Amino acid sequence: MKKEHIVKAFNNLAIYNIDLKKLRSKNFYKDMISNRASYYKTYKKYLNKKKSSCHLCKKNKSIFFAKYKNYILRECLNCRVIFNNLDVKNFKNSNFFTNNNLKYKDFKKEMAKTFLYRKKNFGKERLRYIKKKIFKKKKNFYVLDYGCGSGYFISALKDQKIKARGIDIDINAVKFCKSRKLNVDKSDLKSEPNKKYDLITMFDTIEHFHDPVSELKEAAKKLKAKSYILAFTPNIHSLSFELMGVDHNMLAVFDHICFFNNRSLKYLCKKTGLKIKSIEYFGLDIKDYFQYLQSENKIEFNTILNKFANYTQSIIDNQKISNSMRIIFQKK
Repeated sequence: MKKEHIVKAFNNLAIYNIDLKKLRSKNFYKDMISNRASYYKTYKKYLNKKKSSCHLCKKNKSIFFAKYKNYILRECLNCRVIFNNLDVKNFKNSNFFTNNNLKYKDFKKEMAKTFLYRKKNFGKERLRYIKKKIFKKKKNFYVLDYGCGSGYFISALKDQKIKARGIDIDINAVKFCKSRKLNVDKSDLKSEPNKKYDLITMFDTIEHFHDPVSELKEAAKKLKAKSYILAFTPNIHSLSFELMGVDHNMLAVFDHICFFNNRSLKYLCKKTGLKIKSIEYFGLDIKDYFQYLQSENKIEFNTILNKFANYTQSIIDNQKISNSMRIIFQKK
């Protein structure tokens, strides 16, 4: 096949070149496996030994999906969300969210390494996506970034003089943002004024919600009429989860509570007064899998097969089996 024919075949696909060496720490998977084992040892007492009710719809009919030791994922037969067997009521009173073993100087050192790369490759791309998909003509809009992390998206908005505010419960993240003079506070949605925002972004946030319905209801209150929520969340019904199983970093034991699909998202909308404007897929399946293999075999798969990974990922995204979903909700 001639090169021009190859280019033509990919004209309608989004192709990205993401360098995992600049995005993640050197020992990303090794550290993930180590942290998982540590978390399990400390918090396994909060796992339900009997079958759990669904965290989303609260029904108790479900089937087995996957497991890591006694940490079990089940698929709800009512709303079809994938949920863990965590006793969320008692877990909320644990020190999981306050027992941060990463000191601020270490957090700052780690985030400083990736901040500019994330801002350039993700912050700016997300802003372009928002302008393309949501605010095609509107230039002035107010954004709340819920779970803003290190603040690279807020920084990208600030550069474009777009009014934005970030909130997060991680004190290290908030302190880091403030060191960069970003409008970020340690806070939650309930503290925000109602009918204030044109857009609430939740990048890799909704999978952490212990009660997704109440969180999205609260978010809807903070939006102006017919305004939007943009959520990025892991897609467990993906190629890379099929390849890696519970060794996939998206499992995030005790941290990721629910994994959504089209049916569970529709249920979420039904209960929250939102509607789905669009669902798209964008993942790192191939490079995640290569990095996983690389940690086992010490072979630089992502360096050797970078171009192959970029093009193959675009096909996987197009087939809606990549490991991240982009959902635009709109307030009715």
